[in-house]
Amino acid sequence: MSLNRLDELFHAARAMPASEWRDFLTRECRGDQHLSATLLAMLQTEGEAFSWFDEAEDSLRLFWEKALPETLGPYRVLRRLGSGGMGTVYLAEGFGRTLAVKCMRWEGAELLRRFLDERQSLSRLDHPGIARFLDGGRTPAGEPYLVMEYVEGEPLSAWQRSGRIVAERVKLFRAVAEAVEYAHGHQVVHGDLKPNNVLVTASGQPKLLDFGVAKLLDRQEAPGAEARSGPLTPAYAAPEQMAGEPISPLTDVYGLGALLFELLTERRPAGNEQLLPGEADAWLAGIVGRALRTDRAERYQSVSAMLQDLREWEAGRRTLPTA
Repeated sequence: MSLNRLDELFHAARAMPASEWRDFLTRECRGDQHLSATLLAMLQTEGEAFSWFDEAEDSLRLFWEKALPETLGPYRVLRRLGSGGMGTVYLAEGFGRTLAVKCMRWEGAELLRRFLDERQSLSRLDHPGIARFLDGGRTPAGEPYLVMEYVEGEPLSAWQRSGRIVAERVKLFRAVAEAVEYAHGHQVVHGDLKPNNVLVTASGQPKLLDFGVAKLLDRQEAPGAEARSGPLTPAYAAPEQMAGEPISPLTDVYGLGALLFELLTERRPAGNEQLLPGEADAWLAGIVGRALRTDRAERYQSVSAMLQDLREWEAGRRTLPTA
């Protein structure tokens, strides 16, 4: 059971009425009765659940500090930066520079496939708004790793709490959307756009991270292959992802809409929730609303189309986005 996944599902369910918990857990746990029962117990004893997370995180931190490898390939490991559903990211140094090395935990063929897809996706991309892929290899135990530029910055969720005016938020969001537009142009869909996957540097440059759920649009899937999108964050996942359907560029349009919603309101979108009066003007609200349409045919049909409306807003030509 992944602590990261448990945390995401717990916080998503907390935002719902208790009457919806069981249906949500049935859908998200996908037959994992142990996970479902654990989450239900945590939700029913919420105060104890927060204490459990604190204790679990302390225990995991101690474990990883003890298990810290000295090297990964030719790179000397300095410390652990974080861990998630696919593996652990370390701060390392090699060839005269500081780097981030993501090492996969060995947990089966499906996880390996997603990890190698991430490496292939990143190898195609060279954009100032995307953390750059530099190298890859395997440990002596056979665990694959990939080496990225180390991005020193704060998560988007922290950046937005620093008293930014609307124009600043929109400008930064546009830079994120332009990075996603670039990735789509190179046949890569991110599939997991959320504030924790965007870091903002001291110079104000956003950097898109974590392509672990990415899809290569030009890769031929075997006939009858399942749609596997990997771990999801419900507040930012498009309806088709929640239904287990294949991801596409329109999935990222929805994710960008969720990001812009949170940048403007400092709260997560919940379902078909609309921006409230005073949270954004009608033009921005229209852009967010169109990106977050449940029906894919009613969304922006590309990130480029969404960006066009954003640039019109920034230029003061604030015509309402067309349906």
